Amino acid sequence: MKLRASLCFGAVILQGCVALPANDPGDILETIFDPRGELHATDGRAAFRDVFCSINDTRGALLPDHRACSDALRTLPVEREIVQANTPARHDVRPMHIFVAPGFGHECFNDFVGGSGVLQDYAESLGHTVTKIDVKGLASSRENADIIRESIMQRPQLTDDERIVMIGYSKGANDILAALALYPEVVERVSAVVSVSGAIGGSPLSLHAGDWTLGLLAALPGVDCEVPEDTALTSLQPAVRRDWLEEHPLPESVAYYSIVSFPETERVSAALRPTFRALARHDSRNDGQVIVFDQVVPGSEVLAFLNADHWAVALPIARLHPTLEFAGITRNDFPLEVLLEAILEYVDLGLNDAS
Repeated sequence: MKLRASLCFGAVILQGCVALPANDPGDILETIFDPRGELHATDGRAAFRDVFCSINDTRGALLPDHRACSDALRTLPVEREIVQANTPARHDVRPMHIFVAPGFGHECFNDFVGGSGVLQDYAESLGHTVTKIDVKGLASSRENADIIRESIMQRPQLTDDERIVMIGYSKGANDILAALALYPEVVERVSAVVSVSGAIGGSPLSLHAGDWTLGLLAALPGVDCEVPEDTALTSLQPAVRRDWLEEHPLPESVAYYSIVSFPETERVSAALRPTFRALARHDSRNDGQVIVFDQVVPGSEVLAFLNADHWAVALPIARLHPTLEFAGITRNDFPLEVLLEAILEYVDLGLNDAS
């Protein structure tokens, strides 16, 4: 029998072949949007869906990894009943300076996986300026906050028309929040923060992956990174994140947005199925790395529940490296260019309304 690339090899990937537990939404909406709850987020899904779908319908088919809007964004129950979208008129988005903080281990795998330049090129084709911050892939949020500050402050003094929007993926969102909490001079320059699949509340996976895991990652062929003394795993522990959020109120002058990855089980890559299953012991509503609730910045506006796993919203790995399907990267297709453009248009609209 000839094995397809999406079938599994090795002990880890064999686990990925086993059916996953159901991840029904349950009380997600009540937990996230209850104004009396810990997250007290606001619901911008319907309005964001209109922006995303408008872009997708107009030119999504001309861009890579095209998917129907109804397949890319999950419509959880009563979305339209909770929020009546005021479909925004398409407008010229003012140029932004976008600072991107990548996630856990990105520095280590950048040369091997690559791909961050694809979205940077797309954003710049829309008239924006993009800076990818060289945070350390295995360092703590405290250490990376210093790097973020230095990157932001190197930007020449802004004019009245310029806006800095920061996009943090996974742990990168935590690093951005740490920089805002520590450095008022950063807060003065930043207009908005967008968390994409952020590890805001940490991940229970960090409790079971000892520091030896970091050493193993750093030693893998093709990987280039160092393991610092104060590691990223500590920054990702749920108790550490909970205490940090309680002790560090977020500056109110910055607008916060959360993009949540919440894939249907058939949209989870084989390589992430073991960690999806491990997280399901805590909560099956996860993306293979982070539980849904832990992806929300408290008090932020939640824009979407993406039908994509944790890796699919980060980089077009399968698009650039089709052979990695053999490594379990099997459900990596997502219209990232459409998502990025929709985020920037929606954020610009919100900032215009607030000014």
